[in-house]
Amino acid sequence: MFYATVFRRLNRAILRPVLIGQVEKHMTKGKIIFTGHFMEYFAISIALLVLSIITFGLALPYWVYWSFKYFFGKLEIEIYTGQNLSGERH
Repeated sequence: MFYATVFRRLNRAILRPVLIGQVEKHMTKGKIIFTGHFMEYFAISIALLVLSIITFGLALPYWVYWSFKYFFGKLEIEIYTGQNLSGERH
């Protein structure tokens, strides 16, 4: 509680005016310019789409298949009958 109060007072008194002043000083005159080309953006978007399809379409199902195969390959089930209730292996 004490630290929150101190931080709030510090933020109001010192940090906020300094940060706002710096932003206003640097951003009063200026433009935001995109220097890339549309085809570059388009190619990167298509590449990310293809990689996502490969990842979730091929790699993920293969990983699930391998996990189940490994799990059920290592699974051992022992069935006890009425004569074999002691749990001993034969």
